[in-house]
Amino acid sequence: MEMDHIYGNVCADNTESYKASQDTIKVSRKALIVLLISGVILLLGVAVLGTLTYQYASKLSDEQKKFALLDAQHNNISADLNNTAECSCRTCPEGWMHHRGKCYLFSSSEMNWEGSRDHCITLGGHLVIVNNQEEQVKWTTCVNI
Repeated sequence: MEMDHIYGNVCADNTESYKASQDTIKVSRKALIVLLISGVILLLGVAVLGTLTYQYASKLSDEQKKFALLDAQHNNISADLNNTAECSCRTCPEGWMHHRGKCYLFSSSEMNWEGSRDHCITLGGHLVIVNNQEEQVKWTTCVNI
């Protein structure tokens, strides 16, 4: 009989231990579910962040290309504006010659200074002020500005 008593105690202890392990398994399952849901949410967050970063980088690249194009156009326009002295953009009246952004008329008429000045004014210009050897000529020179 004594043996039955020993087995009975063992059996009772196993039942309590079994119930305790079942409770532990239930708690472990809940923790596992919480961790799994947290992991899925974190994974989705990383995926969304990666997608947004890719889109931003793509837009930035497009904007950088547009900026480079506009910068090149600006540089071309600036170079053209700086070269207006060499540009024949301005149309000069017939008989006048374009030089460094202005129109010049080289007249073969010999007059005094006042006569030359008045003649240039009647043509819509001004008697040139000689600033260098290139402008220094034998004839009366008018500039239309």
